[in-house]
Amino acid sequence: MPEPLDAALTEVRALLLDPALTRAVAAGGRRGQRPSMVRAELRPVALKAGPRLQISTSDGARPYTRNVAPGAETDAAVDALLAEPFGNWHVETADATLQLRVTKSGDAQVHRAQRPGRRSSRAGTTGRRSTSSTRVTRSSPRSAGRGQAPPGRRVPPGAGRHPARRPDRAVAGGRPRLR
Repeated sequence: MPEPLDAALTEVRALLLDPALTRAVAAGGRRGQRPSMVRAELRPVALKAGPRLQISTSDGARPYTRNVAPGAETDAAVDALLAEPFGNWHVETADATLQLRVTKSGDAQVHRAQRPGRRSSRAGTTGRRSTSSTRVTRSSPRSAGRGQAPPGRRVPPGAGRHPARRPDRAVAGGRPRLR
């Protein structure tokens, strides 16, 4: 359902200035208008100087990145980005996601989604099977996941590899011989 663009951009501004901001992307243009940059990405970063809002903009050829301090500097930078005629905004916070698309008529079509709560543990009432039915293999950490035998056990050359890549089946052309 379309909403007034000003009200939707006010909501986007509040989310961009929220300390729970994870990432925000602005891209595309509105009908008949072209923003001065192709894409803008905002994300919070932790620097030695303290928390900053990193703003990466791209003009299509090069990215330009700057870190702005919280307060008046961040407010001015966010207001400047909201003044650009971007056609799409995607804002993610710790607990919600907002997607804004500007329609041909100049209204805002907004989609809001709450992020699902994170589970504190996997066992219990989650409906999952217990881990006792999981097959356990014993191997050393060095050989884990590489198809190798545990230390002290001999393995014939080429074992554990893909059949087409085994040295005993290789030919000069790199294809396996057919038997």
